[in-house]
Amino acid sequence: MDAFGGGLAIVSTIIGGGIVGLPYAVFLLGLVVGIILNLVICYLTFVSGILYLALRDLIPGKPNSLYEIGFKLQGRKSIFIISGVTFVTSAGLMLIYFITFGETCG
Repeated sequence: MDAFGGGLAIVSTIIGGGIVGLPYAVFLLGLVVGIILNLVICYLTFVSGILYLALRDLIPGKPNSLYEIGFKLQGRKSIFIISGVTFVTSAGLMLIYFITFGETCG
């Protein structure tokens, strides 16, 4: 149940950030470019999910996370790389929240 709760927390964060960030991004980019980029990102997210599930089925032992997949494919160093990428993207999301709220409240 902990993984399910963690997944729900991540989804609610993404949806909450999208509700706040998308109108501001479309305002800055323009309607046409904003919609095109949104569709491109939706497609890339869909394809990356399919690739993740296909890779998970190909690896023996049925790994449950990106860390396990990375460890089986690249060894111990991949755990640090995946953690670093996750940290950087999370820090970027926090900055986007601050920029969006600062511009909106200002």
